[in-house]
Amino acid sequence: MTTQQDLTTLIARELNAAADRIAAALVQEYSIEKGVRTLYTPGAGSLGPKLLLNALEAAELLGVSDTTIRELWGAGHLKFVRIGKGRKVTRTELGRFIADREEMA
Repeated sequence: MTTQQDLTTLIARELNAAADRIAAALVQEYSIEKGVRTLYTPGAGSLGPKLLLNALEAAELLGVSDTTIRELWGAGHLKFVRIGKGRKVTRTELGRFIADREEMA
């Protein structure tokens, strides 16, 4: 049986995680828009943000599915780094991909 305090703790944890995701997305959007590298990544360890992202992480940043990332890799629209059998993409490459496709209204 879950207590009121357990529920309060769970809600607070989920709200903090959501706030971190929103902050990261805003910083990423601003960084890409201004052409600067992002320095803030919530939950990043002492080494800073990851240099390479897998398909799922890249998809989350772009707001698409991981299948879409893999299709972009396969079509040659998004460069990747092969590590073992896996593929990774840099944040810089994601920024380039977005910048190359920006359009004025």
